[in-house]
Amino acid sequence: MATLTTEEHLQARCFNFDEAPKGFALIPEDVEFNPERHLQLEKPEKVLSLYDLGYTDAEIDGMNLPSRMAVALPFRVLSDEGVRVLQRITAALERYAVTGTRTAHVQRGSVFRSKFMRGLCSSVAVNEHVSRLAGCSVVGHPMSLQQGQINYKPKKQTSKPVDRWHVDSTPFVTVLFNTDPTTYEGGRFEFFKGTKAEGMQLLERNNDDIPRQHVITLPHQKPGYAVFQQGPAVVHRATRVTKGPERISVVQSYVSTDPSKFAGATSMATCYGSDFDPLHVFMTDWVRFRSWAASLHLGSLLHPTSLAQLPAALTTNSSDEATQAVSGQVVSVLTKLNKAVGAPFTDSRPVLINLMDDALVPLANLVDRTNRSSPLYQRASAALNILSLARQDVATFERAAMASKL
Repeated sequence: MATLTTEEHLQARCFNFDEAPKGFALIPEDVEFNPERHLQLEKPEKVLSLYDLGYTDAEIDGMNLPSRMAVALPFRVLSDEGVRVLQRITAALERYAVTGTRTAHVQRGSVFRSKFMRGLCSSVAVNEHVSRLAGCSVVGHPMSLQQGQINYKPKKQTSKPVDRWHVDSTPFVTVLFNTDPTTYEGGRFEFFKGTKAEGMQLLERNNDDIPRQHVITLPHQKPGYAVFQQGPAVVHRATRVTKGPERISVVQSYVSTDPSKFAGATSMATCYGSDFDPLHVFMTDWVRFRSWAASLHLGSLLHPTSLAQLPAALTTNSSDEATQAVSGQVVSVLTKLNKAVGAPFTDSRPVLINLMDDALVPLANLVDRTNRSSPLYQRASAALNILSLARQDVATFERAAMASKL
């Protein structure tokens, strides 16, 4: 199995948003996304590295980050026509926005309500563009709720920021600005010029704030421009809007296609950041995401180099016939995993657990047959661990308990 292209990665079943979950439907104001008409991708003004924020190689490796990139400062994404369409779509979608614990006024699940949002988030051109900025292969997040989140100005709590100081639970994000900057004041995108550890210490010592001398504040951006960042390593926020009727941004999350690198949250508890997310979407999203991550580990075993190593990796018979049998077993498990990657949106735990169990049993058998000193064992056991934890999460997740911790 050769390395997949961005387009091939985006063909995974978790990226198919045509079948909407219960409670979601396309808005009448929607239009089809056309990359030739709606995109105008340009290079950023500047790209800051993690070294620019003070990180050392040891700190970067300790976080298992996929890139040395920190923040790509504003760059153009949309054409003038793309801006006009996005503004109409986000205005229409605001009727579905809700108030969350962290974000003041937000709409999630836009890819199920708009083909334009779906096309923008799944655009091969955009995914390839941010991959070049990251210096590694990335694709839109397999969880639908992490695709095309729309942040609006708070409607009632004028003292509340658009989004408070935080780091992200997803590896990379773009923040796409969508409002005429002459129509509002405040709502600035800011990030801390320092490491995550330093930023968290300052927030703890300064009542959840960071002294201004350590903050980089971007000027207001034209609609259609974006910043791109490695969010888990960059402490950032959007300040409160002090004047004006609206301030809208679209947040799109990405993950690395290298399964050995940090993929974001590893449990539902750390991923569950929105107490209003429908459980039948969030829980299925999680199964899809973790099954996709497991399949990346397992799929690497079908690479020609890995197949050549299979005989030495087996704990029993190392003949060509045995190698073919094991490679066939890998394909069989991947086929079962693919069903979980495309799991139907449901709040039925037994349905989701059965989909994972179908892959877990043969996957455990595969691990048992592989020499523990082999790199192949590491890949197969990583896949087994990811899927086992996901199963446990689905079986024990309590929404009320998670919401109380936000």
